[in-house]
Amino acid sequence: AEQYRAPKLRGPFNLDARRAAGFDEDELAWLEASAG
Repeated sequence: AEQYRAPKLRGPFNLDARRAAGFDEDELAWLEASAG
């Protein structure tokens, strides 16, 4: 993200919807950790 100057992720994230879309728990944990 820094290389391309992409905006930082901001929560809150709809974790139930992401689980329904196929995100696994590791991906959700990474997402929350990346939100800073």
